[in-house]
Amino acid sequence: MIFLSKTNSIGIAFLTICFLTACSTSRKSFTKKDVRATQKLIGIEFSKKRIDTLYDYLVRNKKGYDSLRKYTIEHEVFPAILFDPKPREFELPKSTGAAISWEVPEAIQLPEDINELAFYPIPKLASLIRSKKISCVALTNFFLERLKKYSPKLECTITVTEELALRQAKQLDAELAEGHYRGILHGIPYGV
Repeated sequence: MIFLSKTNSIGIAFLTICFLTACSTSRKSFTKKDVRATQKLIGIEFSKKRIDTLYDYLVRNKKGYDSLRKYTIEHEVFPAILFDPKPREFELPKSTGAAISWEVPEAIQLPEDINELAFYPIPKLASLIRSKKISCVALTNFFLERLKKYSPKLECTITVTEELALRQAKQLDAELAEGHYRGILHGIPYGV
C-alpha cells in the first residue's frame, strides 16, 4: 500500500490533469509547453528536469490511449464500471436457506511444536481457546511474535495494533473465565 504526502498528492493530481489534457487534445501530439501551462491549473511549478521526465511518461501513455481509440465499441457495450469475476453464463448455486453450522471440534491438543499453531484452521484454534488449553492473550502474543519475525522479510503488514490486540485478548479471556463464550471467533487474532 502506498501512502501519499500532501506534496505527492498534488503531484499525482498534476499528473492526472496533464494526462487528461494530453489525452483529450485533438492534436496528434502535445508539447512541453502544454505541460508547463497545465501547472497553472493547480498552482504548482516543477523544475525543467521534472517536466522532461514527466513529458516522456505522458507521451508514452498517450500512445497507449490513442491505440485504444482505434477499437470500435458499439453503443450497447456497458462501460467497465463494475468488476464481475464470474465467467459469462455462470450462476451461483441457490441458497438452501439452512443456517451454516460452524462446528468447534472437541479434544484438540496443543501441538508439541508450538509453531504448528500458525497452520491450524480456525475451528482447531477455537477448540483450544474454548477448552482453555491456550489463552486468547497467549495466542495473540504467538501471532504478534510471528509478525515481528517474518514481516520484515515478507513485507506483509502496514500497521500492527499490538496494544489494542492484547487489550482485546485480555477482555476475551476475562469473558471466557466468566463462562461467556462468543462463538468460533472468540479470541482468534486476525489481520485485515
